Amino acid sequence: MDRKTSLQVHLVRNMAGCGRSGILTVILFLLSSSNMGIMLISSDAAEVSTTSDPSGLKTSVFLSPEIVMEPGSVANKFFDKADFPKGHIAVKDFSAEMVDESGASIPLHQLYVHHYLLIPCKQKKNYNTVISDLFTAGKQEKHHRLPECFTRAAKPGRCRYDNFLGGYGIGAELRRTPTRIPDPYGRVAGNPAEIMPGYEETWMLNVHVIDTRGVEDPVGCAECRCDLYNITDKITDDGRFYVGGYFCCEDEWRCRLIKNDDDQGAKWNHTRTSVYMKYTVKWVDWSPSVAPLRKYTLYVTDRCKVEYDVGPCKNNNAGEDDDDCTHTRRATVPVPKGGHVIYAAAHQHVGGMGMTLHKQDGRAICKSMPSYGRGTAPGDEAGYLVGMSACYPEPGSVAVSDGEMLTVESNYSSARLHTGVMGVFYILVADHPETTTTVQPTQHSLMME
Repeated sequence: MDRKTSLQVHLVRNMAGCGRSGILTVILFLLSSSNMGIMLISSDAAEVSTTSDPSGLKTSVFLSPEIVMEPGSVANKFFDKADFPKGHIAVKDFSAEMVDESGASIPLHQLYVHHYLLIPCKQKKNYNTVISDLFTAGKQEKHHRLPECFTRAAKPGRCRYDNFLGGYGIGAELRRTPTRIPDPYGRVAGNPAEIMPGYEETWMLNVHVIDTRGVEDPVGCAECRCDLYNITDKITDDGRFYVGGYFCCEDEWRCRLIKNDDDQGAKWNHTRTSVYMKYTVKWVDWSPSVAPLRKYTLYVTDRCKVEYDVGPCKNNNAGEDDDDCTHTRRATVPVPKGGHVIYAAAHQHVGGMGMTLHKQDGRAICKSMPSYGRGTAPGDEAGYLVGMSACYPEPGSVAVSDGEMLTVESNYSSARLHTGVMGVFYILVADHPETTTTVQPTQHSLMME
């Protein structure tokens, strides 16, 4: 029995322990680099099991291909044709976590989850992955191997990735952020009316993790601080010096380890391990009784440059916690098509103090607050942001209008420098009941004009 098969058997035997976590999102900044080399790997991800309860709710568990890590290493892998439930379905929940060869959960202080991303793609059947210059942004630096449909989706403008629709993803808070979708709602996948003849719906899986065993500064490595990756000359498109963030911790790069002459650092050398992303999809077969949802992703920054830095506050030279050291950033963004808000949750990094989403008239739609770990167990790692609270308004109680301007507010502690942080709100919106005579499936939207 090979390593992958052994792990699948182990997971099947331990299905009762599968948790529910994650957040409904797509992180677009992963797809906005002009110099990020991406090689799409043919996926040998496997379905571990699918079970069903008397109500018709099905639970499918999948396992990513093997990812080999060693102390300080970074993996940012893209897998083509990842597994996902087949057919016309409504997704009710999506969760994921990183596991080792035995199927055991891996804590963030050993393997930091920068993000994962699972996104759908309408692709020609039996297609061959093509070479594309999608991410060169007019610069002839590199060509990248991507699915054909991504090449078709790209378009000129201030953000070239508006057509990457739907999908699921989150970061380090993957285990303790609620993602359940209440009845009668669901997120539609595999709608045959949206798939042209000769095409199929496929999924691409992106996993970005950082092995922080034996590193000099685990939090700094997790924040992708450039100096810890021996990057000293990174300049942003607008001419600023790039201190830290996604583009300083790319695939197969390495964060600085404790010096080898130190016994504590030396013991980590060449300690390789195999890791996998285990993701769980809860779903039902599509029926007209399901009310479909649209997803909107609202950034506190420009959506094509979604990271920002939080510098230390001037009145705190010691870098210690200080209630007065709070960095606040706001943005006002429109909702293309209105409806009733069914779900809302935010995404922040370490240092996050919570986010609030307001209607145009100032009323709060949702306040999403972080949870920080206090121990060592997976989901409770001390010093790490391990969850964000979610809001479930009473259906029909929170309405937004077509084009309504919503205000996103993100608060971070500025007691110390934080690089590459994010402030994002994700909302799921259903049509107004009075405008819907027959429930029809819709395509998931990821829009912010």
